[in-house]
Amino acid sequence: MLQISNIASVVGIFSSVIAMIGLAMQLRRSSLTLQTQALLGMENRFYSTEMKTLRQTAARKLLEADSSNCELEDVLDFLHNIVMLIERKVIDRKLAIEFYKYWIARYWLAAKRYVGNLRQIDDPNTYKKLENLAKEIIDNSPEINYSDEAMKVFLKKEGNIK
Repeated sequence: MLQISNIASVVGIFSSVIAMIGLAMQLRRSSLTLQTQALLGMENRFYSTEMKTLRQTAARKLLEADSSNCELEDVLDFLHNIVMLIERKVIDRKLAIEFYKYWIARYWLAAKRYVGNLRQIDDPNTYKKLENLAKEIIDNSPEINYSDEAMKVFLKKEGNIK
């Protein structure tokens, strides 16, 4: 009789462990689904007509060295929000970087002087987390041309300037 109850206990424990593993896998799958949905929602916003217009105006003002560029701040806010969502693990880090590394690195480099001015008159940590991720992206892609001339080409392309 003891052997049967021991076997029943072992089977019960084994079944519980299997159920917990299944639950953990389902939670992981749900988390990845939510992260992907959040990332795709951000991508929809980034490519929206409103955001494209903001990016276009921001790029043109950067090329003209316009000291008043609220459109740029909106674009940087969006990219900074991506970084914050990565940091809070709301969106998958690798996937988000893959989606946005082109714009994070280039907008950071193009906006460095503008952000430096913001930091002098306001918070010295303005866009610091965005800067850190941009530097990481740049450091991990030495094959990409991030020269001043390449940034002008980027801004002209963003600004739809021939």
